[in-house]
Amino acid sequence: LSLPGETLERLGDFEKHSRRPDFVSRLALILSNTNAPPVRDMWRLSNEDVARAKAILSAAALLMDFDLHEAAYRFPAALAEAVDAAAVIAGWTEAGKDAVLEQLQGIDVPMFPLNGNDLVEYGIAPGPALGDELDRLERRWIASGFKLDRESLLAEVKL
Repeated sequence: LSLPGETLERLGDFEKHSRRPDFVSRLALILSNTNAPPVRDMWRLSNEDVARAKAILSAAALLMDFDLHEAAYRFPAALAEAVDAAAVIAGWTEAGKDAVLEQLQGIDVPMFPLNGNDLVEYGIAPGPALGDELDRLERRWIASGFKLDRESLLAEVKL
């Protein structure tokens, strides 16, 4: 497999600065600049490894956009690796990476306070519109830093 120079530089930086370099994190960095199907086929990678690497990349993208709450909510199992990957891809300093880690450690991710039944009881018929509204409310809740409670979210329901 021929890797672009940028990918090789990222891998070198990753080895120097990562707290826990592992195969899947390295794979995530390779996939960030490489087409996944050929890599998966050439190396006979499991779907699980590719999915974990993609989760690291997705979480890293959120971290690079400083959407820390969303990264913590959507990718809790990939956060540690994602911080290292984001630091390498974005070129963060150690101090920058430590600041992100410190903020992430201060985030307590609760359970989303609504479900589909809540919206049905509120008057939305089951179907795609219910799912869309639940997704919208979940995004609002995440954007609030998990501060909006059940009542506040129900007050924002769009019928």
